[in-house]
Amino acid sequence: MIDILLIAWYLFIVAYAYIQNVFPVASIVLKSTLLLALFYAVRFSLEVHSDNRDYIAILIILMCLIESLLGIYQTITFCSRNNNYPMTGTFLNPGPLGTLLSCGLILLFALKNKYSKAIHTNRNHHIINITLVLVGGVIATALLVSQSRAAILALAICLLYMYRLRVKKHLWTICIGGVTFLIVLYLTKHRSADSRVIIWWVSLNNIINNPLIGSGIGSFLNQYANGMAEISSDMADGQFNNTDIVHYAFNYFLHVWVEQGAIGLFFVISIITVTICNIRKNNSIIKWTLPILLITSLFSYTFELLPFQLITVIVCASLFSNKHTYTKRHKTVIFTLLTFFLILSIFSTPHIRQRVTANVQYAQIAGIHTKEYIHDYYRLLPYLQENPKFLFDFAKTLANSRRYNDSNAILQKGQLISADPMFFVMQGNNFTDMGEFIFAEEYYKKGFAVMPNRIYPLYKLMLLYESSGQYSKALYMAKRITTFPVKKISTATKNMKNDAMRMINNF
Repeated sequence: MIDILLIAWYLFIVAYAYIQNVFPVASIVLKSTLLLALFYAVRFSLEVHSDNRDYIAILIILMCLIESLLGIYQTITFCSRNNNYPMTGTFLNPGPLGTLLSCGLILLFALKNKYSKAIHTNRNHHIINITLVLVGGVIATALLVSQSRAAILALAICLLYMYRLRVKKHLWTICIGGVTFLIVLYLTKHRSADSRVIIWWVSLNNIINNPLIGSGIGSFLNQYANGMAEISSDMADGQFNNTDIVHYAFNYFLHVWVEQGAIGLFFVISIITVTICNIRKNNSIIKWTLPILLITSLFSYTFELLPFQLITVIVCASLFSNKHTYTKRHKTVIFTLLTFFLILSIFSTPHIRQRVTANVQYAQIAGIHTKEYIHDYYRLLPYLQENPKFLFDFAKTLANSRRYNDSNAILQKGQLISADPMFFVMQGNNFTDMGEFIFAEEYYKKGFAVMPNRIYPLYKLMLLYESSGQYSKALYMAKRITTFPVKKISTATKNMKNDAMRMINNF
């Protein structure tokens, strides 16, 4: 059953990706192919060569310990990879780090429970227990410092289920404590929680438009930008002040439903159901990572990151591997599958190498917007059409060389893969420089609608109206800017408000 579902879903993704032929999908298809090949390679390897899957769990715990020590070091030395957070580990945000640490903690509890008798009879059981407590303490400390609410919630739910027989007498106390715990988690970072609710709202609205087959593989960010523009156009200023530039859906099921419709969602739910049925019969402790990943994926972008995709594939492959004697027919099927995915992997290698090389070459010219590099940008374009930073730099380089139509063409490619309003604002700038004020106005308004908590598009509209002699509109926009509730006050926002006030005084 799992083979039928996985291969059918894979074929659906590949077929749909190339049939819709609107959004760039090369990296999605490559990644899907290689992850499925990894699933079968790990699964069959464990069936032939291994009797114990708990070694994988121990490796994950060690990985979490290393991440915890690195995170604590970052907190002490103020050197995390994101200046907004004291601890990120090797990730760019504390959310994914917290998810990984929760996986390590739940595996540590499961390991202790499974081998408690063996540890108790061991003559060095004191040393083993102290080691487990120290490792757990370090990981738990890092998890609390990371303040990853989804990870803490997922860990709490899994621990309650793991020790359900011990805590069932205190059910009411746990329920009250749980509600209090959820309220505290919300109040800790209520702005980010509210922004996720807005993302879900927009996603659900997009699902209503294409419930069965979705809007296409790789279309989520484009659909989010259009959906937000549609919803915010009827709202007053300040209603969406908690929004920010969106890179993820913060709910894996909504992400799948938007892009793949009910068909893709059916595959996902079916695979999860079959996996849960298999987990109940399996005594491997590594199975406890899956509920952590699943719960966090409801509030975060767990399954959209490669490290967690790899962990999920390896864990599921180990859970579905059963050592037994193969018949000749089974061996033929296994050999055919492995050969097929080996061939796909071999054919994928040159494409991956080209994209890696292109990214390295782009890093050498990133941020340089002079016309001498236009040829280099065009040469890298076929391999970096899914990189919004590259497309934005390319468009800006073309605009600086007064090639506005070419710049707009690249910006439209960027709008397919990004929800950043600056792709629309820059297109408005291009039309302004071309003297096409009607089109410029349209794109400035779209840029504001996509991100309705920023006054920069309104500021550009004010300047556009002033330069085109539409003084009543310019005055209206200036008054709107001065009263706009800015999400985060900065020097730039102060300057824009001051310019708007000077315009009002001049009028």
